[in-house]
Amino acid sequence: MEPWYKVATPRKEVREGRSFNPDEFAIHLEQVIAKTAPEDYREPEQFFARTCFTRALCEHAGMVLRRLTGETANTAPVMTLITQFGGGKTHTLTALYHLVTNGAEAMDYPGVSDLVKAAGIKHRAPGQGRYLCGQRLGPPARTGDAVDRCRPAACRR
Repeated sequence: MEPWYKVATPRKEVREGRSFNPDEFAIHLEQVIAKTAPEDYREPEQFFARTCFTRALCEHAGMVLRRLTGETANTAPVMTLITQFGGGKTHTLTALYHLVTNGAEAMDYPGVSDLVKAAGIKHRAPGQGRYLCGQRLGPPARTGDAVDRCRPAACRR
């Protein structure tokens, strides 16, 4: 196996010996949705240009996209993403957000057409979706409360 420095190009800040802001790597999905995230996360073309399409990311995204096109075989209606800190949970959710909200336009983003092809998707669902960022919600008083409270603010079509 070759050393990492022969197969990967470090970010510009690292190559120049400058420090970089670690907050840039601790993104929250609600910041992406609210358009307050750093540009590299907020703008889908830049986001996908900097994305490493790992096996896990491709499998999760493929499963969700297949499900959205109506395919139910080998797809899950609910997924649990469990990794250590920095394992790609929010990156996966951000990728899904950009894929779903940008519809057919997402096919022009770096790496997306290969992802869709590898997932075996023959037709794309139109850009649509509902999403809920539950990270900041408290426990619901009764079933459905949390969704009812945030629907106007956090769920969009």
